[in-house]
Amino acid sequence: MANPEYNEESKRKAEIMRKIDEIIRMRKPLILAAIFFIVISEFIFKPYPTAYIAYAVLILLSILIFPVIYFIKKKADALSSRTIYLIITGEFVVETLSVFILFYLWVPIITYYMGGGIIFILGLILILWVITDISIFDSKIYSQFFFLLACMFLIIFGLFEYLGLYPVYSSYPVENLYHTGQVTSLTLSLLMVIIMLSIIYSRFQGSWKTLSKQTKDLKELNDVLDIKVNERTHELEEAKNELEKNVEERTKELNEKVEELEKFRKLSIGRELKMIELKKTLQDSDKTIAELNKVIEDLKRKK
Repeated sequence: MANPEYNEESKRKAEIMRKIDEIIRMRKPLILAAIFFIVISEFIFKPYPTAYIAYAVLILLSILIFPVIYFIKKKADALSSRTIYLIITGEFVVETLSVFILFYLWVPIITYYMGGGIIFILGLILILWVITDISIFDSKIYSQFFFLLACMFLIIFGLFEYLGLYPVYSSYPVENLYHTGQVTSLTLSLLMVIIMLSIIYSRFQGSWKTLSKQTKDLKELNDVLDIKVNERTHELEEAKNELEKNVEERTKELNEKVEELEKFRKLSIGRELKMIELKKTLQDSDKTIAELNKVIEDLKRKK
């Protein structure tokens, strides 16, 4: 019988691979979208000094997951489900950092066209990114980690804006739209975005708990079904072994009877041959006696 722990690990890995395939399907259009964005940016946006760095980060963000997934699939048999989770977590952390860098490089452009509200815009982007990333994990710890990571990036952006550390592009004069040195406005903006992020996260957590409960119930039902299937399989194996034993015994009995019949047949054939031989001997004796009687009668006539 298979090891239950091995079966459980195999199920977890199969579920991870299924979710990975879903992420791959979602990410493939992102590559085309990134290329399309880069092309149209050359015609729509004004030139700025870090454009090619931003494009390189965007491309990295689009394709990074594919070699990681290729490595996981190639080494799937040797990797545990926990190791796979850690690898994907590291990849998602790099992606989230890439979003942070990309957004930092584009702050003047976004502010120029949208008129401020950088914290709110970044908050929405991080919310969408975090929810997309943690969809693969069925663990509360991982989702809390990415939530705290998003909050940390928001706070860092707030500090950058407070200290005036955003990049300055001559083609996008937006310095007067930043909240540099304005503690109150920045704190309120951060609090509002973090509260909004917390609300969305708590709603997501509620859905996650419901999904986790359903998954747990389904797992328990599946475990019960596995136990019943294993029990029934064991019963069928026993019945099969018993049937094979009965067939073997019956075959042995039939072979013994066949052997007995074969012996009887040989004895019968031998007896029949002896009867034929005896009958022939008797016929020869009768013929000899008849000839002797004829000689005796001939002798009597001559006298």
